[in-house]
Amino acid sequence: MVPPNKKRKASVRYVSEIDAKAARIRNDDRKEDENAHYYFSQVKYVLEFGAKHSDQTLVLSGDNMNKVRIGGTAVSRHFKNSKIFPLNDTPNVPDHDFPTPRYPITPNGYMLLKKKSNEGTMITDELGREHFNYGRSGPMIVKSRVEDFHPTNVAAHVTDLTNIIHEHWRPIVCNVIDGGSDYNSNFVTNVLMYMRLWRDLDLDALILTSFCPGYSAYNMIERGWATLSKHLAGVMLPDKLEGETTTPYTQQRTLSERERREKEAKVRPLIYIMILHVYKCTICHFHYYDYG
Repeated sequence: MVPPNKKRKASVRYVSEIDAKAARIRNDDRKEDENAHYYFSQVKYVLEFGAKHSDQTLVLSGDNMNKVRIGGTAVSRHFKNSKIFPLNDTPNVPDHDFPTPRYPITPNGYMLLKKKSNEGTMITDELGREHFNYGRSGPMIVKSRVEDFHPTNVAAHVTDLTNIIHEHWRPIVCNVIDGGSDYNSNFVTNVLMYMRLWRDLDLDALILTSFCPGYSAYNMIERGWATLSKHLAGVMLPDKLEGETTTPYTQQRTLSERERREKEAKVRPLIYIMILHVYKCTICHFHYYDYG
């Protein structure tokens, strides 16, 4: 068979008479779309525009991470845990990782796309054509919300963008967004919210673009979610108060609505503070807000 890695010395033991090898699982099987080239070109034009007018333009990439689970392991237990532990204190997670209902966390991410200082202004493609060199990565701002208390929708994104734009002020904002219902500019409600953002901040321009449906993996912020998931591997976020064996949600038959909400209000900061410490990494600036 074909060697798994031709660069290793052990590859000489393979005679390659059978064109087969142990393969990794891929996740790039997607439906072909005749408009994909148009979408890719549109995104590239927007990014090059931001690079050409970098002193006046703030370029962002926005998307949501998969929900972080509460009560069991924060991410799938099949994620590799690369942290170091004493031999007598290694992580031991439940054999079933069923999450607690109503408490999943949705991390909303915004990546500030910045070009490295040592990179040139112009680059040349394989056909010899010149293009403006734009940033493909940068610092991430992650704002996590517990869905039952603070739903993720276009209003939440506009609030986040308002704070980000105030902090990194530029009169022109370009945002490469996801095609989900909470981002997509094809929905009238979203267009109205983005229009208010443009009006209230007195922006010269607010440019929104996205990749072709089914091609969101090419969004630049997707590269950052893998690092955050790696930091969450083996982490278990609390869903109960200290001294209690059941969650406030499962106590709804014995508690009044007010008592249950009061207990949930005590659990919520524990979840946020825990994930705040997990997200303290070099590529991510975590913003924690107590929404009350």
